Amino acid sequence: MAEVSGSLIFKLSEDVFSKLNEDTSNLDWNDVQNILMSSCIELEGINTEDLEHASFYHEGLEKRKGYILIYPFDEEYMELMKLIVNKGKEIEVYGLISHEYGLTEYYALNKEGKKFIGAYDDEGEENIDKKELISSLLKIVPDEVKQVYNDIF
Repeated sequence: MAEVSGSLIFKLSEDVFSKLNEDTSNLDWNDVQNILMSSCIELEGINTEDLEHASFYHEGLEKRKGYILIYPFDEEYMELMKLIVNKGKEIEVYGLISHEYGLTEYYALNKEGKKFIGAYDDEGEENIDKKELISSLLKIVPDEVKQVYNDIF
């Protein structure tokens, strides 16, 4: 299991929001299923085996003004975020995850359904402009989120 760091912001239904416990060090499969279902993602036909056996450890979970902020610790969050951004509806997610091997992924899915997934590899040979990547992400993140999480954005 490789370590990651980052910040993931979720705007979830009140039901799912209220069930997440700030005093735990991981999300269990029930929590992840609730997040996926609130994202209107049909689990039937999606291979969730890797997600079902993942630990989803985090270094903290905070509730702020109707949003959940998770500081991920496990790389499984990268696959979870890609699944939510690519297939999710009626959910907002924003954030980034930096992998211990130099890859940073950026994610956004706003309430209008605009999506963004981008990656920058510190050690990679691709010619990607990191400032342009972040600028593209920030175009999708609403001002409200930027204000609530001005320490991240």
